[in-house]
Amino acid sequence: RLSPMHLIFAGNSGMGKSTVANMLGELFKVLGLLSNGKVHHFKRRDFVQEGAAVEEQLVRRALQTSRGGILYIEEAGDLFHMGEEEKPDVLVIFEDGEDEMNYLLSMLPDLKKVFTKHLYFENYTSDELMDITRNKLKKLQYRFTPAAEEKFNKQLQMACIDKEEDFENGHYIDEKLEEAARQMARRLMSQNQGDYSKEELMLIEAEDIVLPEAGDPDKSMEKLNAMVGLGELKQSIAQHLNYVYFIRERQKHGFADVLPPLNMIFSGNPGTGKTTVVKMM
Repeated sequence: RLSPMHLIFAGNSGMGKSTVANMLGELFKVLGLLSNGKVHHFKRRDFVQEGAAVEEQLVRRALQTSRGGILYIEEAGDLFHMGEEEKPDVLVIFEDGEDEMNYLLSMLPDLKKVFTKHLYFENYTSDELMDITRNKLKKLQYRFTPAAEEKFNKQLQMACIDKEEDFENGHYIDEKLEEAARQMARRLMSQNQGDYSKEELMLIEAEDIVLPEAGDPDKSMEKLNAMVGLGELKQSIAQHLNYVYFIRERQKHGFADVLPPLNMIFSGNPGTGKTTVVKMM
């Protein structure tokens, strides 16, 4: 008998986990390991209702629905119930972020007996994201001007460094290309020329790429330095920011440095400027 084929997919959103699951379904069907290879997507909340018996029924129903294919459970980091004693004709994939999956396995080490393969989907680099962008543009029948491609590439580099809260790798490209297409439509339609060439309707210009507005930290520091007193505080903030800037510069040059936690504790008597400094920060 084959060992369990169940898998754990760990990695951030937009890294192609669903795509790989679809490929595995097709592959295992060809190999005769699954009868149909279809991927059935569920989330953790699909198995949550009051009462353990109800949850068990929901899991069993999902297993039955997915029979012959793949039961793909997204955000599975807090899913602590899976019938190890049953071995249905289903390949189960747990998907979540790396930290969530590592925590799940540390809490339930017996899961490793069932999920024998742990696949980690590493983040894309900015160059890889640019390659994905070119492929998407080709499918969408758009093209960048050289200046637009340079500007879009800069945007990807900034996003990879900053890792904004809503940055989701491959999904980020879709959002930014859609934003560029909207800007392109606004630019063309404002010209009111009525008749456009095919080239004009395909070509994304640099002005269609909207970079996030850069703040001016110098202005905030000027306000801070203009406050009366707080000499030791000003020096502490300056030292902290200098270190943050230093790490950011190293990241831009490819070093693997990680920013320190930016969380802070403000202590002091009322009326000493804590709220004012928060706004500056």
